[in-house]
Amino acid sequence: MKPTILSFIIFLTINVQLFAQDENTYLGAKIGLNYSTNVSDDYDFEYKYGFAAGIYYSIGLSDTFSIQPEILYSQMGSEFSDSELELDYISVPILLKFGGNRGEWAIFAGPQFDYLLSAEYDGEDKKDEFAEFDFAATIGWDYWFTKNFGMYFKFNYGFTDIDEAEEKISNMGFQTGLNFSW
Repeated sequence: MKPTILSFIIFLTINVQLFAQDENTYLGAKIGLNYSTNVSDDYDFEYKYGFAAGIYYSIGLSDTFSIQPEILYSQMGSEFSDSELELDYISVPILLKFGGNRGEWAIFAGPQFDYLLSAEYDGEDKKDEFAEFDFAATIGWDYWFTKNFGMYFKFNYGFTDIDEAEEKISNMGFQTGLNFSW
């Protein structure tokens, strides 16, 4: 990850934490399933399943508003004519959450920064043919069954042309999973 992005995330987390209310601030982990594809004017890609997992830090600024930076490992990509594109990312969404904290519904949205770890097309390394970074937007909701266990659903759409060749290709995906907090 570029030092400027990491520095910004650390700076944001530390400074926002100074104003956070303790009862609405918590650390957590999530595990989920990606259902992703690639979007292009030239090709008709199909969806594929992948895995997602990581940690987050929800910084409550009030009873109904929080900022939640996350660091996730995320498998994305697509299928195309009996072939498979596998893209592995470290994703860093910075979510603005509106609604109740743990134990209630909340909606969220925000930017997402994706760093490409690997790219394989039918098992062959193609990392050099894809953009190292993707900038995306994320929107979704979560619901907490208890104070420490919930579920989430989100949609993300990449704005970066991830293909280094002539075709314009971007990422798109849905993710659903479980939230854990302590």
